Amino acid sequence: VNPAGTNGTRFLLVTVGLEVASPEAQKELEVKEIQVRDALNTILCTKTLEELANVEHREELRTQIAARVGEILKTGSPTNVYFSKFIIQ
Repeated sequence: VNPAGTNGTRFLLVTVGLEVASPEAQKELEVKEIQVRDALNTILCTKTLEELANVEHREELRTQIAARVGEILKTGSPTNVYFSKFIIQ
């Protein structure tokens, strides 16, 4: 995604892993993958470079992602959000 305020000159490449508590929630997560990806894009593209680069803001970002995905899923919210790749260029 392109971070807010960069006019397309910078980008964020991120891999997000979501942990859920039940097999039912995992199945629903797989079925609603497109909605979840859209929600992640919406959240990430509203953040500025400064917010994304600041490691202290990552916990807040995890909380926002878990809350938004929890709104999409009917069988449970994510118990953990992981960033296995987080590249800003």
